[in-house]
Amino acid sequence: MTRILVALLCALAALSPVAAASGAWCDGFGWPGSNGIIRALHSGETGLYVAGTFSQVGNTGARNTARWDGETWGSLGAGLDGGVWALAEFEDELIAGGGFHEAGGIPAERIAAWNGEAWRPLGDGIEQGVTALAVYDGQLIVGHDSPHWAPTHAVRYWDGTTWQPLGEGIVGPVRALAVYDGELIAGGDFRQESGSVADYIARWDGQSWSSHILGVSGSVGALTVHDGCLWVGGSFLEAGGQEVNHIARWDGTSWSALGTGVDDVVAALCARSGQLYIGGAFTLAGDVPLHHIGCWDGHAWTPLGSGTDGYVAALASHEGMLFSSGVFSFSGELHIEGIGAWDGGNWHPVGVGDGMLDRVFSLLPFEEQLIAGGAFTAAGTARADLIASWNGAGWSPFTEPLSVPPMENGGVHSMTVYGTDLVAGGSFFEERGAVADYIARWDGAAWSALGNGLGGTACEDGVRALTVFQDKLIAGGWFTEAGGATVGHIAQWDGASWSSLGSGVGGEYHNHVSALAIYQGDLIAGGSFWFAGDEEVHSIARWDGTAWHSLGEGVTGSIRTVYALCPHEGQLFVGGSFTEAGGIEARYIAVWDGVSWDHLGEGLDDYVMAIAPYGDDILVGGFFETAGEVPARAIARWDGTAWQGLGAGLSKTYGQEGWVAALATYQGYAFAGGGIETADIWPSYYIACWDPGGLSAAGRPRAQSRPHLALRGANPWLRGSELSFVMDAAAPVCLSVHDPLGRRLATLLECPLGAGEHTVSWRGAAPGMYFLRLQAGGAIATGKLLIAR
Repeated sequence: MTRILVALLCALAALSPVAAASGAWCDGFGWPGSNGIIRALHSGETGLYVAGTFSQVGNTGARNTARWDGETWGSLGAGLDGGVWALAEFEDELIAGGGFHEAGGIPAERIAAWNGEAWRPLGDGIEQGVTALAVYDGQLIVGHDSPHWAPTHAVRYWDGTTWQPLGEGIVGPVRALAVYDGELIAGGDFRQESGSVADYIARWDGQSWSSHILGVSGSVGALTVHDGCLWVGGSFLEAGGQEVNHIARWDGTSWSALGTGVDDVVAALCARSGQLYIGGAFTLAGDVPLHHIGCWDGHAWTPLGSGTDGYVAALASHEGMLFSSGVFSFSGELHIEGIGAWDGGNWHPVGVGDGMLDRVFSLLPFEEQLIAGGAFTAAGTARADLIASWNGAGWSPFTEPLSVPPMENGGVHSMTVYGTDLVAGGSFFEERGAVADYIARWDGAAWSALGNGLGGTACEDGVRALTVFQDKLIAGGWFTEAGGATVGHIAQWDGASWSSLGSGVGGEYHNHVSALAIYQGDLIAGGSFWFAGDEEVHSIARWDGTAWHSLGEGVTGSIRTVYALCPHEGQLFVGGSFTEAGGIEARYIAVWDGVSWDHLGEGLDDYVMAIAPYGDDILVGGFFETAGEVPARAIARWDGTAWQGLGAGLSKTYGQEGWVAALATYQGYAFAGGGIETADIWPSYYIACWDPGGLSAAGRPRAQSRPHLALRGANPWLRGSELSFVMDAAAPVCLSVHDPLGRRLATLLECPLGAGEHTVSWRGAAPGMYFLRLQAGGAIATGKLLIAR
């Protein structure tokens, strides 16, 4: 008899009374935009539809398709399993074309229809990726990515049952379709149709294909009709034998240029309010800066504010706004990740999100705000380079930037308060705009250097830890010079000058200090080193103001770096990459009571990078997946006797391993920063907020339209037993089963369901490991199934 054992990794699911701490992860920390590329936009009666290659928009999970209703984002059922490149409306359904193979969990080869509630395939689909859609003469037309060498027809029509070639067909990729003057226009990378010349653009009159006189000299990527003319954009430089530079107009008889054109590819066109808007890779039209998007009024080019800082792939007019999407993050100082809206005078984000645009390494409550430091360039909708402040409702940049973002692992890695000033340390540099290398202080109005600062030949990773000891600022890191004098990876600042702490720390190689704390009146330094002064100390040492001392036998292991120190309730909690402390097994975390070392249960299964007090307990963050025997992705809670997970934990998109480098409590909430993209079911970019009361950040209530998901089931299960799950709100539901590689094996359920408990069974499963994926609206939960005989 086959038994099904379910080990749930689901959102908000408690496996046992001690497995998960009470509370919930907050929504609201997604991006103001998309986490991928939106390649297609379509204005419909019920909203703006977007499609591309993404898994989240705003604070909503959505697989490659989504709808914006003017206030919030929503998913289109379970979405599509691959990229989408084109959208159109046909017979009251939304048509999506791309490179996918499933729509809503059912087979659909590269084209599918959405009726507002569910997806359906259109026949057997298309054998190559669909790159363009249009409706012509009452028929749905597709252009697809047909290779030049393949004898396939790159334009087809849907006869209601099957896909048919349109005439003898075009050979080569078709990128755009439009209807002009009663004819179907196709543009792309093709060079011929029906044996006659048609350079990159051709027209179908209902009977056959023909060329547009001399055509254009390069690929066509966009077509639209405006003011009685056909407008064409692409990579071409000539049209009809005359210079046009990527954009041209066909009036039915001849080609003409739009001024001097633009300096790079035009990928999108949109007619709105009597004007033509273009988007692409360009930055100039003659001497007019356009920055990837611009407007042609019939006589001259004008920019749209600051434009965007990257490629524009799609444009659409919807409810009085111009929407732009592509590969960009900013318009001026406004963060609009991948999609923005232009109202005629200003840019606006599409949706809200208080996530960060890159990693957070440090968190510190300061002057009634929470300060975040890291490698990011934006916080919420604001540009914020490396450091920003959270007031409980939103992010604000510092009035003076600390530095432009550095490369690789650079950024702000540590912060502390010295006197009334905020001190930031990390890897930032004068050559990139900082007032000093590696360390600076903020007095409330401006950044300033601390003397001659820190440096050394092996200092590229800079400062990794800061604290205050005996009224002096202590800095630890990779540096070997402070104020021009040689130091051993640790130094002190007395308000006027730098000095060493004895001979500092050292060893054979890769020596550095990565954590500092005050415990029982002494300074504790942790990192990767073998000696402190003349004392053998094994990666952790105590400085009493005059000399260095060991903490018992220190920590050991094949890799034995200390990354985190946290004094709490008379004990010192130590985390890192070690596996032993004081000669006893202590997996990645240990506790020192001033005399001896001890372990914390069975420890963690991977590195610990951060530890912070949390009431009477401690929070631990790092690279781990389990704490003791409890699932705890990247974050866990120790209550003095046992480990607890926090909901489904923190991860990257698609369930990849996330990590936590910083922890802090603020206004009763626990904040975590690091390399994360999802908190439980919620998009949460590089920062996450745990609410012990289950509300959203800063007391904001959760959106009521998002269901609370929890998979439940008996353990063990028998073959044919039912899987039950609970929904807190009505939503379209898709429940699917996947193998360990993520391939979908079965769709158990796909239909709208109401709030409450629902059941479904899966029969015929072979022994092995499987994964459940339950999507209800914009929320997603996952579970693991082990089927054993």
